Amino acid sequence: MESKPNNTHPMGSLTAHAMPALPNPFTPMAFLPPDIAFQVTVATYVVVGTTSVILWDVLIHLTDDYRLLAYFTVNLPTIVYFISRLAASACLSGYLILATIPIGAENCNLVNKVVSSLVPVATPATSLLFFFHVRAIYNNKFVVAFFSLMWLAVVAGSATTLGGAYRALGPTDYCVQDGTLPWYTSAAAIAPLVNDFCLYVAIIWRVVQNSYAEDTMKNRFRTMLFGDYLPVLSRALLQKGQAYFL
Repeated sequence: MESKPNNTHPMGSLTAHAMPALPNPFTPMAFLPPDIAFQVTVATYVVVGTTSVILWDVLIHLTDDYRLLAYFTVNLPTIVYFISRLAASACLSGYLILATIPIGAENCNLVNKVVSSLVPVATPATSLLFFFHVRAIYNNKFVVAFFSLMWLAVVAGSATTLGGAYRALGPTDYCVQDGTLPWYTSAAAIAPLVNDFCLYVAIIWRVVQNSYAEDTMKNRFRTMLFGDYLPVLSRALLQKGQAYFL
């Protein structure tokens, strides 16, 4: 009489469940190590959220931007403002395409080069708007010279983003960064952060001096955080600086 295989043996159960099949082996993240896949997923969420915010901001201010062009003198800050808006929107939209759309292996590096070329435009232009705030409230040539040099450092740091590369993600048409970025590309994040922090501190220092409240620690804190006890223009400068720095 032929004996039947013993399916109740614990090793038989372990073998059957040790290597579960992927629900969808062609999901792009399946071709990355789990830790890298997690980082790429989080980065994609950040890009999607940031792009959504800036595009929504552009749309809800279309009327204001039209009035700015139609009824006011177009000067250097106005030109820089529109360059910043357009370049930042295009740059983030490009990174969104790289992160979420299967554009094909042959297009990954091409799109990346186009998008990366916008970073040295978008970042310095946006930082320059913050610099205009400081220049407007400081009548000091040494302060202006210092922050001019800081802005040039932002320009140089932003240019390092041109060193990255992208490739196809496994056999899919999605794109992924090709290896780690060169060490010097960290300047693209460090230089703007240091510059913006110094600009923000400079704005707070001058704005707090315009406070009309009693000089106490509590009042200073409320002034720096909420803009209390400040004239309308000073409060606007502080709140704009807070929004940009955050």
